[in-house]
Parts: sequence; structure tokens; C-alpha cells
Amino acid sequence: MFGCRHLGHLLIVVGLTAVPVIMAMIFRMSTLYSHELYPIVSSGTVCGMQKFDQSNPWSGDPDERFSGPVIAVIGAGMAGLTAARLLTERGCRVTVFDKGRRPGGRMSSRWYPDLAFDHGCQYFTAHDRRFQLHVEAWEEAGVVSRWAGRRAACAHGVFSLVEDEVVRYVGVPEMQSVAAHLARGLDVQTDCQVVSLDASASQWALKTTGTAPGRFDAVLISVPAPQAAALLPASISFGDRVRGLEMQACWAIMAAYDRDLELGFDAAHISGNPLVWICRNDRKPGRVGDECWTLHASPDWSRNHLEEDRDEVTGKLLAAFHALAGLSRVQPVFVRAHRWRYASPAHALEDGYLWDPAARIGVCGDWCHSPRVEGAFLSGWMLAEQVLAHLV
Repeated sequence: MFGCRHLGHLLIVVGLTAVPVIMAMIFRMSTLYSHELYPIVSSGTVCGMQKFDQSNPWSGDPDERFSGPVIAVIGAGMAGLTAARLLTERGCRVTVFDKGRRPGGRMSSRWYPDLAFDHGCQYFTAHDRRFQLHVEAWEEAGVVSRWAGRRAACAHGVFSLVEDEVVRYVGVPEMQSVAAHLARGLDVQTDCQVVSLDASASQWALKTTGTAPGRFDAVLISVPAPQAAALLPASISFGDRVRGLEMQACWAIMAAYDRDLELGFDAAHISGNPLVWICRNDRKPGRVGDECWTLHASPDWSRNHLEEDRDEVTGKLLAAFHALAGLSRVQPVFVRAHRWRYASPAHALEDGYLWDPAARIGVCGDWCHSPRVEGAFLSGWMLAEQVLAHLV
């Protein structure tokens, strides 16, 4: 088996015409948010599509600006923030609830002294014109940047460099920056978990762990399907579809090294191994610090070791990384593990969103559309449009 140190010799010796094609196909495969796991623009219409007006903070009397329905959004990931942003700009009074310390969901990052890791979503792409318009504006605002890292693919322990025409983006200086920018000016209640929903009279009553109970004209749920299912009342029309959706787990390892590993690439998709993705974070735009690698385990491996001791998982996945990379005498100076219990949908619903107009409740997320950042954005946008059509 060839290690990464032999990558240059491998490309010369192998010379197989089929390998680049096969490896390019492997590299397009994905796990957390398709490894894909928001900026200031002026309002206006481009090609018939409305862009966000993201001037912040809002000015004027909130009671005058927000004269529409009172809406709760549960979950401050890409889908929830997108929906909240569009609804707010159309005059709705929106409160976003999230149990995390910062908005972002799987578009999150971890910071330690001189170290930074995108341990969830690794990058994203933009194909739909609605999403492209916003990504272009975020890029102009310095919230995101194109990432042209050296990419490779690995099958059966053999690495090959991969080149394609896909434009990939990352948040700057961290992936979570995108969500933080979208959340500016919104009422986002962090460290606040919604524990129950109760429909009474003409409104929804929310019970949370961090704030007083609130009443809302409509509720939008943008958390992973199992968590959404736990909140949905049994009477909701689409409840069975949400309860039947399976989410895949992903163990993530964050490892830093005090020397250059000289692997010859910045990221690689891997098949036939406990690991499915490895990425050097400090080579992404806007990052600083030591050499930092994020390792993602495959869905099957993560499922089989989901409840295993964190230290044991760390040891096994580090060993897999070192074996692949040919690192027999190197150990990280820093290592942490994170378990994403709901990393990606096994199969997305592809409806875009689910909405019960009679009950005034809906769900959105990448699992409703497609397992990518773009899918989450479009899902939140589409659900918000339905709410506006029925309530405003």
C-alpha cells in the first residue's frame, strides 16, 4: 500500500487513464453536509429573484417595522436562519431558538489557542441561481472565500490528485462566520432548547429551557428530522414522513501537529476505510495557526461505534489516518473528538419543505431538500415563501 509520501511517484508510475476519472467521481461523493455538513447586500431583484436586505441593525420602531405574524423558528442552522431572515424582511416578527451556544448548526467551528477547526461542514458549492446570488454577495462582503485547496481521492490505500472545475466556498475566518452574518439583526435565543409545542386557540405555545413561554402564530422547525419528530404533535399531517426519515451519524476528529506532515494535498475523499474525509483546515482562506486536520468517519463506521468511548474512537480513527498517510512516528500535539449524531440524511425527502397550512407549522432543512448547504438554504427559503403566502 502506498502512503501519501509516495504520492508523486504514484502519479508517475501508475499512469492509468481510468484512475483520474474514477477518483474524480469518488471526490464528488460526500458525508457531512456533502462536506459542503451570510453577507450584507442591498435589497433588489436580480433575474426576477429577491435578495436579502441585510443592512444591520434594524432602524426605527420595531412595532412599526414588524406588523406581520409572530413566528417561531426552531434551529439556527442555515435553513432556519434563511427562513427567519426572509420572514423578518417581509414584516414578520421572528424569534429563533437554538440549544447551541452560537448559531450555525453543522456549519460550526471550534477554536482553541492557536488552533481552528471546521469540524462539521467542510465547504459548500452553489448551483441554484437563488443561492448563487447570495454567495456572490457574501464573497464581496468578505464573509466567504473560494477554496482552491489541493484535492485528492483515495481508494484501497492509493491516493491520486483530483482536478475539476467545481468552485468551492468556505466561511472566513471560519465556517460558522456564514451563520453569524445571517443571524445579525435577528432575535436569536441561543442556549435555549424548545422542549414542547402546544396548539391552543389560534396560536402555538412554546415551552423552552431558557426563556419564558411564548405564543406564536406559526412555528417553523429546522432541526434534524429525529429532533423535529419529537416536537411535532401527533395530529400534524406530515408527521409520519418526518418520523420515518433516517439520519446518519459522523464521528469527527480534530488533530493538530507541530510539524509539516508533507502529505501533498489539502483534502481527500477516502473509500474502503473507517475514514471518508480528511482535510487540512489551516490551509483554508483566513485561517492561522498550526497544521490542523479534520477527520470524518464513514456513516457505517460511525453507526457501529456511535456509543463507544470517545478516547477509543479517537485512537482508532487517528490510527487509520496515520496508516493512510504513512505516519509511523508522528503524534498530534492536540486532539479532540466530536460526535455528530445527526450528520446527514440517509435519503432526503426532496420535497423542499413540509408545511401544514391548517396547523400553521412546517419543517425545513437539508433533509427536506438535498444534503448540502445549498439544499438547507433553499429549503428554508421555500418554507418561508409558503408561510408568507398563507399568513401575510
